Amino acid sequence: MNDIRVFLRKYPFLPWAAGVAILGLLLLLSASGGASGGEVVGQSYREEYAHRIAQMADTLPGVDDVSVLITLEEEGEGVRVPRVRGIALTYRGDGGAQTRLDILNLICAALDVAADRVWVGIKGIHE
Repeated sequence: MNDIRVFLRKYPFLPWAAGVAILGLLLLLSASGGASGGEVVGQSYREEYAHRIAQMADTLPGVDDVSVLITLEEEGEGVRVPRVRGIALTYRGDGGAQTRLDILNLICAALDVAADRVWVGIKGIHE
């Protein structure tokens, strides 16, 4: 017991630091939502990465007006987790095979998904 008192006298800020660390951990756990908040986590993941993929694809030559849809795996009771099930991307522009391959490679590298889970299409002229 005396060793603990000596230690705390030497480091008086330690109880406060531990309290702040525990509070931060509790805030992180409540923000992630657990099982009931899984849909929110999944949705924000989907939106964020769909936006990022669209921005990256839009920088490729001959690619404009990019739309991205990301679907996630379901895990028990319909709770979605951030594991990509599939991605669909459409764009307006050059329909060359190399452009589509570049987009496919970009998505596979950015989200670490297999190519068979990604579909890339060109938006029609008459929508």
